[in-house]
Amino acid sequence: MNRNKKTITAIISAVFLTAALSCSTDLFNPEKPPQITGLTLDRYEVDPGDTLTAAVTVRDAKDKTLAYGWTATAGLFLLPSDQPAVRWKAPSTGGPHRITVTVTGEEKSASRSTDVTVRSLVLPDVFILSPQAGTYVVQHDSMQVRVRARHDNGIDRVRLFINSGLKKTADGGDGEIYTFDCPVDEPAGNASVRVEAVARVSFLTKSDSVSIHIEGVVPGKAGR
Repeated sequence: MNRNKKTITAIISAVFLTAALSCSTDLFNPEKPPQITGLTLDRYEVDPGDTLTAAVTVRDAKDKTLAYGWTATAGLFLLPSDQPAVRWKAPSTGGPHRITVTVTGEEKSASRSTDVTVRSLVLPDVFILSPQAGTYVVQHDSMQVRVRARHDNGIDRVRLFINSGLKKTADGGDGEIYTFDCPVDEPAGNASVRVEAVARVSFLTKSDSVSIHIEGVVPGKAGR
């Protein structure tokens, strides 16, 4: 009887020891997320509707069962879209877009993203906010010109002309409003204020213009 009790006790102890070792292994050696070593595109600048290949590399991928999930801010992935290398079709509109891959192991996952530019083939949108057509300005005074300019790929630069002369150039930024302050040194009479917006990537150009009137200053008399 005592021998049976000892045998049962030994079996129970062995079971608990195995369970404890298993928990210890899980606790001190948890599964690590997949190690993504690279995410590359065969092209980083495409036209609307073009197709590119995106590929992810994972360390020790051959020794593990991994799942691949691909997402993008626009466009679509062609089937099969659950592989380490996939094909992405660009949307019909231009602009910057982000492609993201998520690699999942048995329990944990890791993600990485990269950006692609879709060239917009439309002209920039540009409009002179001020001065308005017909505005009177005094010769040799300073005139402020405010412009709204935008494009799906962003604005590379905006240039200000009075008549045919280039007055100022502003580099493109994140906003859509550009402000120029410049002296009015042109002869008295009607004058043309023209702004030219140049798009990034495609360098397509579009202009807007208004006609103003410059009042001459008679020496010894104040201008209006």
